Amino acid sequence: MTSNSDRSRIRSAVVAPTVSALAFAGAVTVARSTSAAAAAPLAVGVEDDGADCAVNLPGSATANAKLPDLFKKIDGTRIAT
Repeated sequence: MTSNSDRSRIRSAVVAPTVSALAFAGAVTVARSTSAAAAAPLAVGVEDDGADCAVNLPGSATANAKLPDLFKKIDGTRIAT
């Protein structure tokens, strides 16, 4: 049978390396993210205004027969309000 002091020593022997490993992994992750952010080129003064993107105005879209009518109830009546 193990005593409380043995359990305490075993727990310390397991917890200390685990905490150290997690701290190291966190430091490596932070170092990688900051180096990746520093390596990313910044486009200053360039704005992508979406000029090549076709946008339909609200209400100008054509009906698609493949899509269900969102304003129709299960019994077939339309939602008015």
